[in-house]
Amino acid sequence: MDTPSTVIILAVQALATATSSASDDGIALQWHSVITQVQRALTSQLPTVLVAPGAMLSTAHDWTNARGITTASLDTQSPGAHLASGLRVGVQMSATANGWIMLPVGLGMLQDGTLNRISDLLQQHPIAYPTHRNQQGLPIGFGRELFSELMQLRSDRDLHRLVNRYPSQGIELDDPGALIHPWVGHDGSAEDRMLHSHAAVTEPQRPK
Repeated sequence: MDTPSTVIILAVQALATATSSASDDGIALQWHSVITQVQRALTSQLPTVLVAPGAMLSTAHDWTNARGITTASLDTQSPGAHLASGLRVGVQMSATANGWIMLPVGLGMLQDGTLNRISDLLQQHPIAYPTHRNQQGLPIGFGRELFSELMQLRSDRDLHRLVNRYPSQGIELDDPGALIHPWVGHDGSAEDRMLHSHAAVTEPQRPK
């Protein structure tokens, strides 16, 4: 039996930091972001998959299990494949869904209701996303017809090409949080270019 669109929470920033010298405070902040997105997904009442490093999932097993959250471990990936790898794993874990909404943990200011509006839009369009004041935002939704394409993703370049290849539809929402994505790096990687080419990203000022 088909299920509604599934929210795939990508804690890929946590994975990137876990492979470096992350401080305890940094890890705690990442986990706070994960909790925020899980609670947002629960409010939407959409099925949810959390893709995160195995160490994080092991620590949070009881917490996620009590809330009915499906989890998938992602501990290794090729450079330039953070989003694609996480999305592919999440789609594989929810293969009968009617669509998938890619939700990076960094979208901490997203309003309740935005996920449901994107899910509704996926009933008629292969790719859907929110806009705010005519600026494209995140998260991005993918329709069920793109299942085979999503399962073949091997890099963020592949994901970028997929987003540009198929017709997409935005929905104007009074949600400035859809434009605020404090993604670190901005190093010219395919992942960074995909985020910036799709969405108008506002990066918070870092304290000096």
